[in-house]
Amino acid sequence: MEKLVKSNSQKIREMTILAMFIAIIAVLALVPGMGFFVVGPISISYVHIIVMIGGVFLGKVLGRKAGMILGTAMGICSLIASFYMIAHFNNVFNYPWVSVLPRFLFGIVIYDVTNIFKKVIKKRIFAYIVSFFLLSVIHSLLVLPLLFVSYPLYYGATPFAEMLAMFSGKAEVMTGILVISGIVLVEAVFSGIVGGVITDRLQHYLDREEDTPKSKEEDNAGID
Repeated sequence: MEKLVKSNSQKIREMTILAMFIAIIAVLALVPGMGFFVVGPISISYVHIIVMIGGVFLGKVLGRKAGMILGTAMGICSLIASFYMIAHFNNVFNYPWVSVLPRFLFGIVIYDVTNIFKKVIKKRIFAYIVSFFLLSVIHSLLVLPLLFVSYPLYYGATPFAEMLAMFSGKAEVMTGILVISGIVLVEAVFSGIVGGVITDRLQHYLDREEDTPKSKEEDNAGID
């Protein structure tokens, strides 16, 4: 099988789009209040949605590398932001294994998860919605445990013990689980719907753009 050789213009185009996604991620992650919005007591982050969209949009030409680069960029931006965005849990992202590592792993699986569901679900937009829902849950499951176990490293054993004491009873534990699960679920639903629809529209535009040069070549051939 011959290896497809990309022209310089194709490489420049791919790098430009990749840089554009990285720039969007940087703005959302580094500017206070940009990467999330608050609905009542729930804070919903959407920076990872850009990573998923870019991972799928560029995955066709860069494969897993696209999600890996964008996920790492998100992690590095999160690491930088944790040093000046003062919040109770945000400071724990000072540790690279909390901010960078889970986002790197998250980025790697974007390409495979979306491809699996595109094969299983024939309607592309629904495949993206389901994929993004699941990927958002995966992102949360990768970050939250590391955030929890690293909490005492930053704040010390005493504040950690005091936090655990708040969940000493069964009712408190169940409340905590329901709140965290609710945030994860709302974030996943939002990611699935918004990210899935945007990616499907971008993919539709990309497909039309790829067909255009072929039609032009055919017209020129007819003229000759």
